[in-house]
Amino acid sequence: MLDLSFLESGKDIRDPIWGYITIPDDLIGVVDSEDYQRLRDISQLGHVLLVYPGARHSRFEHSLGVFHLAGQFVRQLLKSEPSPDFTLDDVRVLLAASLLHDIGHYPFSHLLEEMQAFFVDHEERGRQIIQDPDTEVNQALVRVGIDPNRVANVIDYQNEQVDIPREDLRLAHILSGTIDPD
Repeated sequence: MLDLSFLESGKDIRDPIWGYITIPDDLIGVVDSEDYQRLRDISQLGHVLLVYPGARHSRFEHSLGVFHLAGQFVRQLLKSEPSPDFTLDDVRVLLAASLLHDIGHYPFSHLLEEMQAFFVDHEERGRQIIQDPDTEVNQALVRVGIDPNRVANVIDYQNEQVDIPREDLRLAHILSGTIDPD
């Protein structure tokens, strides 16, 4: 069984739903990046807050929750019989993708994405951010040995212009499947 003890130490962030969420040391640079921090200002609930002013939940909070649940998913999957043949790299890629799955969102993203002539899907935009060597996100991933291309594949797995390896598709279906942490 894989050693997931790295999930037990790092930076604790208090979440109103999940309690304390521990961000492992390897992923703190991702959360601290400018691209990730901008998710604090993007509503998860779209225009709902115009009707319910107290309905405040950001993509930042949502993404932390998805990361937390993905960690629980992985722990449970690894306890199952037969256990999936995940490598430690697979787990790290899946967890990084769970944190970054909404990194490409625009404000009011789903509404804007309907204007296809002007905006690409948030998954494709996320791929651009993650793979761009000039972004803090990319640099944070590379610095700790997580392959940005694999992370982008897990998030943007339906992109027909990219040949997604089987192991990345398997992770994508955990993150975005019938029953998933998102």
